[in-house]
Amino acid sequence: LVLPDQAKLSVQRTQNTTLAPLQFLTIASVPPGYAGALLQVMFDAMSSDPNYLEACIRYYPDGAQAPMFLSSGTEDYFLSASYFDEGRFTSPESGLTYDSKTNGDKSMYKVHTRDLLLFHNGLNMTWRNYEDGSCPNKWPWPQGSNAGRASSPAVAPMTPTTLVWLYTWPSSGVSFSGRPAGRGGNMELTDALAFVRSLANDGLLDDETEVAVVKHLSGFGAQSSGLQSLIAAYR
Repeated sequence: LVLPDQAKLSVQRTQNTTLAPLQFLTIASVPPGYAGALLQVMFDAMSSDPNYLEACIRYYPDGAQAPMFLSSGTEDYFLSASYFDEGRFTSPESGLTYDSKTNGDKSMYKVHTRDLLLFHNGLNMTWRNYEDGSCPNKWPWPQGSNAGRASSPAVAPMTPTTLVWLYTWPSSGVSFSGRPAGRGGNMELTDALAFVRSLANDGLLDDETEVAVVKHLSGFGAQSSGLQSLIAAYR
């Protein structure tokens, strides 16, 4: 990902807020008019039990009213499962760096370098202390499903501290190394195809996927919003 000249790194923090069961928390928010990329999320939790992990991360890019679910449970987002039953771990993409054996206190992180999360016109990202069945538990998820759980454990209030690192830049009028983002004509398509070719050369795309992506890109008009977004993100 090549950032535009106007990109700025910011950190958004939530702290000193105790959530009641089922209470929502906004962990990141960017106003309309700004594009960007989510870089990293750190999540520290203090609770008498770990039942808060039965919650999903909701991502609302570009003014979306319906969320993009980034997980079906909190530990899933941090690339684990079953209440972190295998204990502490660290990796370049995620980790559990603290895990109390006597209560629900935990410390987790997730880095979005291989699974980029981009937005083009603002975003909101939320989390919740436990769920009432509104998270997806199968794919494809039946939109609008909100069936309650057959039985719910006692859920304690919990106190999270979150840090979210984001790159942001204006949604329009950006430049790359002093060069305007859009150069018009068929050069945009040429750049996109060259990028796909470089991924294939690096072994990140197999032949079948490369052909499919090229066919898809070729269906874009030179000035289409989809192609412009692709070029802006990856030039």
